[in-house]
Amino acid sequence: MKPWPNPAFAQGGRASAGQRSTAILTQLQCISSEAPMDDPLSELHADFVWCRLSDYWGPVTWSAGDVWITRDEDGWWLDDDRSATEDQVRELLQRARGKVELHGCGPLRPR
Repeated sequence: MKPWPNPAFAQGGRASAGQRSTAILTQLQCISSEAPMDDPLSELHADFVWCRLSDYWGPVTWSAGDVWITRDEDGWWLDDDRSATEDQVRELLQRARGKVELHGCGPLRPR
């Protein structure tokens, strides 16, 4: 997995209130422009923002079948070492028929 671009966002690190606000606003803008509600990625985008709102700044990880999906500030990863496009993640989610489980982001988002 790629290193974090900013040490304040490293897992276990603390970000300033300004950094948190900027990151959350950026994520919300991306969600509103990228993923319509019928997009399989919309749940994962919502989980990612939930984790940030819960003050968790590390990578967010899900499992879909036997594949791990990770999202960090740099993008998407499959099985922690293969970078992936949103289309590749979307295809994986469709093959998993929506059976995706969120792992480790602090407080889990109610579904």
